[in-house]
Amino acid sequence: MPVRTQAELKAQIKEGVFDRFYLIFGEDQYYKQYFVRKILSAAVQTLPEMNISKYDGQTTDMQTIADDVLQTPVMSEYRCVLLTDFDANQKSENDLKDLKQILSDLPESTVLLFYCDTVELNPKKPGKWKSIITAAEKQGAVVDCAYKTVSELTKILCALATRRKSALSAANAKYLIELCGRDYQVLQMEVEKLSAYKAGQEIQKEDIEKLSVKVVDANQYALPKALFALQTGKAVELIGELFNARVEPVVILSVLIDAFVDAYRAKAAVSAGVQPAAAAGLFGYAKNRAFVLENAAVTAKKTPVFVLRDCLELLAQADKTLKTTASDPRFLLEKTAIQLIEKLRRQNG
Repeated sequence: MPVRTQAELKAQIKEGVFDRFYLIFGEDQYYKQYFVRKILSAAVQTLPEMNISKYDGQTTDMQTIADDVLQTPVMSEYRCVLLTDFDANQKSENDLKDLKQILSDLPESTVLLFYCDTVELNPKKPGKWKSIITAAEKQGAVVDCAYKTVSELTKILCALATRRKSALSAANAKYLIELCGRDYQVLQMEVEKLSAYKAGQEIQKEDIEKLSVKVVDANQYALPKALFALQTGKAVELIGELFNARVEPVVILSVLIDAFVDAYRAKAAVSAGVQPAAAAGLFGYAKNRAFVLENAAVTAKKTPVFVLRDCLELLAQADKTLKTTASDPRFLLEKTAIQLIEKLRRQNG
């Protein structure tokens, strides 16, 4: 029976018995990353450097994957092969045929994971994903990491506040979700911030109103993601939603600048042989925000430093224009978003 729910996958990981193939996708970035990490660490507890292979799904050819999945684990029950951001809708029929052949003959000692990070997969409109989803259901598991329900999140946030030595009532947890949306990574940061602010006391509604990032701001942080994913239509749509919500243009642009600065710093750190988590301290990031550079390193993995530098120069010019001229701010931001995507697209030749 294919694993379909997050609860079932958690139970399977706890038992230490794994399917041959996992297709992990969905809205909730935190839980997608969480399950990929958990599967890798639970399946391979010995010599991970030899028993875990990681590939870029957009550039790796099928023959490389076909060869790797057949390798025998070294002093381990399982070998894991992780393919990030394979996009079936962008692949040729030959690639999909080769992939189906790979999935039909996976060794029992191999765990193949397809992780949709920036690639979006809509199971209701699967397109070319349909045959892969069918194969996944036969050979392994399709795991949709959709946002949790308000009820589920309420329990999780109350428990998180308790672990952080504060208290959060169910009513205030629901209010926090109402303001900030259902993205767990955002909510986790908000509870940790509020718990630190209250220093062991109960978090009140006025604390949430005073300190928490409102849901409209979540759209701001979705905008850089759309740019790096080369989703022009999505980026323009988000800009429109932010303007309709009366978010100041200078605030929208500052979020873009911050995202590209993070990406540039992460790329520079990796190029210098420094892990992003270690570099975060050097750049003055708080300890509990080291993940910002770690995520930026993944986002900018395929982007050359010179492209990020060009993007920052473009953003600097947009910032100057926005603050010193009477140009239409919405048009300026839409134009800048399109220009950024064109610069990022050139990284792929």
